Amino acid sequence: LLDECIQFGNMNRHMNNGIYPQNYRSNRHLSNDGGIPVNKAKWILRNDDLRSLLNSFFLDESRIYVRTPDGDASFCIDISNKDILWNVSEVNNDGEVLSINGNQVTLGWVTYDISSGTRIADARVIVGEDIEEYDFGLSYADGYITKIRGENPEQIYIDLVNNSYQRLGCNLEYYQISEDQTLLYGWNKNWLQCFNLETKELVWQFETPVLPNGKAKFINFVVQGDVLYLTQHVSDILCLSTKTGELIWKKEGSKKVPDSDSPHKHLASNGLLVFDDNLYMGCRMNINGWLGCYSIDDGAEQWRIENIYYEWPAGAGDLIFDICDEHTKLKAFDRFSGEIVWEAKEKMVAGGMVLISGNNIICNTTNGELYCYEWKDPYVSPARLKT
Repeated sequence: LLDECIQFGNMNRHMNNGIYPQNYRSNRHLSNDGGIPVNKAKWILRNDDLRSLLNSFFLDESRIYVRTPDGDASFCIDISNKDILWNVSEVNNDGEVLSINGNQVTLGWVTYDISSGTRIADARVIVGEDIEEYDFGLSYADGYITKIRGENPEQIYIDLVNNSYQRLGCNLEYYQISEDQTLLYGWNKNWLQCFNLETKELVWQFETPVLPNGKAKFINFVVQGDVLYLTQHVSDILCLSTKTGELIWKKEGSKKVPDSDSPHKHLASNGLLVFDDNLYMGCRMNINGWLGCYSIDDGAEQWRIENIYYEWPAGAGDLIFDICDEHTKLKAFDRFSGEIVWEAKEKMVAGGMVLISGNNIICNTTNGELYCYEWKDPYVSPARLKT
């Protein structure tokens, strides 16, 4: 279910039908169907034990899985009625891994039985070394990829079947995996690198400009099929081959960041979402941010909305859901026109990320709340009918 795909066109473009547990800096939280929800939440969960959720939650078709930010608890919640199905106390479980493998779910460094919450494995015990705190992980093979720290930090593969681990020979930040799980992409200083997970060899690397702090000027990217989209701090877009690192095309943005300036003085491009033939990109730094839609073929701008707060979006059918204004309300955008077609009744406090499961839209807040909205009938964009 988690890996179902639909193919678009001749470029091997894929969109996942459902939630893939790699929901950080990725393109894996898309749904083929979407509709306008009832504006009042189906349910709201306020639980003192959840405290600040941040982004440490993800979904499957029937459950929500949460690791509390202090690492002291892991939860499983029923999407249909917000009942807590299981709750396990932990000690400093500070990893950010969110992964499902068969009947096992990994939250942080600890793996549980998906139905009962029974504790199955702890990566700290398997590895016997310090694992990078707050480093997210990627579902891979019979386990997941995460990172060890110390003098020689390196990505590792945790094998949950054999309770063992392997070093992968690379040291990357903000890493993503290819859909066929053969290549790993990420940053090493100002180099975007690609490693072969079987041979543990560097396949290619792409050098980017350096900011005064030594970090890469191009920090956001998303892997989609045979291409990788890379953005600068404002609105430049680069398209690279995932196999060779070759630059396929580049679109110059309308605003430029002087090399001498801190990127935080500018409206940085943020979450990237590839949906059919379009790339959605925007800024979340403040309410003067923006959201734009661009062609995946050449980066041509299709539409752009100003003065919104673009956070962690989810795509569903002809809609994009995001928490994106000063009132911190969940909204739905028509992804073909950019028109706001729905907003929630409830105002949240410091809204966070949005995820989709079936006809449920789930979003979190940073003060420990979960909101669930439900749609009944699919939404068909009038703009789609014109194309």
